Amino acid sequence: YQRRVHGGFLYEKDKDCPTCLLPKPARSKHCRICNKCVAKFDHHCAWINGDIGLLNYRWFMLFLLAHIVLCTYGSYLCVLVLVNVVVRRQLFNVQFVLGDGSKVSTSFYVVFMYLLQEFAWVIGVFLFMSLMALMLFCFMTYHAYLISRNTTTNESFKLQDAIDWMKENGREDELAEIEFIYDRGFVANWKELLFPPSLDAPPRIRSKQPTQPTVGNSQGNGASSSKRTRKKDKGKQK
Repeated sequence: YQRRVHGGFLYEKDKDCPTCLLPKPARSKHCRICNKCVAKFDHHCAWINGDIGLLNYRWFMLFLLAHIVLCTYGSYLCVLVLVNVVVRRQLFNVQFVLGDGSKVSTSFYVVFMYLLQEFAWVIGVFLFMSLMALMLFCFMTYHAYLISRNTTTNESFKLQDAIDWMKENGREDELAEIEFIYDRGFVANWKELLFPPSLDAPPRIRSKQPTQPTVGNSQGNGASSSKRTRKKDKGKQK
């Protein structure tokens, strides 16, 4: 957290990925699950079993939006089914007979208990779809907030860890120096999401072990050549 380049405390300049042996630019991360480096890494999504990063972030947002619409529509259909049952059977105009033979007038509670007994699966699907729609909406709202500031989930967690570390070590005065240097404004941030930059440049691969120099000294070359001539002479004598 003492490195002050590429966003302040978060990234190290000119660093290579120890696993892929590729140059590791700022905001990238190697996913241990997918075993690959991802540009502008946000998180690993278990729903799609893949990483969310620079090139597919927009499709992830569309994925969330589509599921929110589907879950909301499913909840709406469940409501239509229950309303249709209430209207067709005129549940608010009848009297219900209890187990002891007594009659009770219709109320919302009585109608709900009747629907819960006769159409429990419809109410269960409605509650599940509504809960999923609400959770996905909150999740999408959180990501929309991150996009508006041009930051990622990974960066937000790393930044919070850095802030906690600075507070524990009595460096609160340096918190004012932390800024979102990638935030270029609301419109530009969303434009970067919808039209991400290309990553067609060929990677610069580095080997784990440094290569040995091919040019040796004159003594080494002379020794190797003399050994070769001796072997040839022995072969001729045989």
